[in-house]
Amino acid sequence: MQVPPPRAVFLSWPLGHPLGEPDHPAQQRWVLLNAFALLESASSPGTLAEPGWEWGSNPFEG
Repeated sequence: MQVPPPRAVFLSWPLGHPLGEPDHPAQQRWVLLNAFALLESASSPGTLAEPGWEWGSNPFEG
């Protein structure tokens, strides 16, 4: 029996970096804000958000 996570943000990033790259607080803040937004917007358990952000690109500044 598999139990899906209640809600999750999936990022295809290296293991050990769930919030983003070291020394990139804006990127890490975006990850957390998107996760919190998913808590409010998910309509059912098992909702999985995939923002499509790529490791090494940093469009989060500004």
